[in-house]
Amino acid sequence: MLSTSRRVLVVLGLISIARLAVAAFYPPLDDEAYYWTWAQHLAWGYPDHPPMIAYVVRATTALAGDTSLGIRLGPTLLALGTSVLLWDLVRRMFDPTAGAAAAIWSQLIPVLSLSAVFAAPDAPLGLCWILTLWCFWHALTSGRILAWLGTGLALGLALMSKLPAVFLAFALPAVLLTSPVHRRWLRRPEPYLAAMAALVVVLPLIVWNTQHHWILLKKSSDPVPWTVLGSWGLNTLSYTVAQLGYYGPVSFVLLLLALATTVGRARRRDTRFALAAWAGIPIIALTWVGSLQGISKPHWPGPGYLVALIPAAALWTEVRTRRIWRVVVGAALALNILIIVVLHAFPLRPTPSLAGELWGWDQVAARLEADLRATPSSRGVFLFTPSYQGAAQIEYHTRGRVLVTPLTYRDSIGIRRAPETFAGWNAIFATDAVTMPIPMDRVCGEVQPLPALEVTYNGQVVRRFSVYRCYDFRPLPPFATDAN
Repeated sequence: MLSTSRRVLVVLGLISIARLAVAAFYPPLDDEAYYWTWAQHLAWGYPDHPPMIAYVVRATTALAGDTSLGIRLGPTLLALGTSVLLWDLVRRMFDPTAGAAAAIWSQLIPVLSLSAVFAAPDAPLGLCWILTLWCFWHALTSGRILAWLGTGLALGLALMSKLPAVFLAFALPAVLLTSPVHRRWLRRPEPYLAAMAALVVVLPLIVWNTQHHWILLKKSSDPVPWTVLGSWGLNTLSYTVAQLGYYGPVSFVLLLLALATTVGRARRRDTRFALAAWAGIPIIALTWVGSLQGISKPHWPGPGYLVALIPAAALWTEVRTRRIWRVVVGAALALNILIIVVLHAFPLRPTPSLAGELWGWDQVAARLEADLRATPSSRGVFLFTPSYQGAAQIEYHTRGRVLVTPLTYRDSIGIRRAPETFAGWNAIFATDAVTMPIPMDRVCGEVQPLPALEVTYNGQVVRRFSVYRCYDFRPLPPFATDAN
């Protein structure tokens, strides 16, 4: 009979194989295509996020090619690594049963399951978040300098994955400061060496931002609202309801209760719960505050709910003999599995709009590439779109064979290929917007409408683009394009 450890590994392995099958089936989403363009032009920073996802995609596409599987292989492997690390961390902090529960449950949170399939910065962030806690716990329990340095390096990698890792940077000193047992470490050099190691890892990102007018911090400090419903109450209600789907209708409540329990136990000087409290509660609480203005997106506090699995698994070992808790936890996991299956199966029978977004870009890219070849070249020819999403999809589906740029200065493609560098060129422009997103007569010396581009799926038109040939391109000033 298989041991508990082997059974957990078998379950995690089977889930990962299923995810790879899903990953290979769907074409890249808009943001995934965007991160693919990052991977083709590696840098130490980008306007939207730190660079870790670009390096992950670059590595996995080198192994599996510029395919959906190649783009998504990294997140699936990172999610597997996250569960294994969480398993070992909770096992060391509590017991093997709690460790196994945390590992399996981490695979059954809907939003964490999606981030284990689709390429986004959240995948490396989750791994590095748990890796940081894993190293930090080793540092506290062993005192070894290598564990402290590992903590700093892992924290630096988390910061290079996504900026919310700054919450983790404050959590670790808070644990030391509030723990009478571990406060002595603040008088020793190891934590400060760990901080220096984190700074060394993040330094290239800082330098890149100084060279690009701190664009990453500017965009992060002025995000586009997720919801604008007219009042603080409605914004927060919408955000809260969305989390019921993102984290599971029942498990969402259970995870919050588990985190609430950490506060009382931390006050009783239990470092295990104190670590979970500091690493999980602040990011969840402050994103809720941000939801008052409609800013926070439901997946932002994901690392906090991942950490909440630590006390949840520990508490499970205390209550699992009680029938009521077995029923509640069983219902939570069953609902989550249902949500996950529906989310992954829904695109098999997509709505027309979803079909156009998922399977239409190859048709769009092929048609626009043909239009571009038929366009007379003065200084040169290129494609331009209203947004980075369309530009990224066209660049991915043409594998970089054509020059394409959005009319914006606030994304990595627009920075790399600033529109003003194409002044005087001829171009092709396409948009599926009902109203024209830019004044064509201002950006083109002459405009020639071309036949509409119709995207079909199963013989049905699911998306329609207006296409124009632009002669003598005249870029708008930066403030005008950003306004659009």
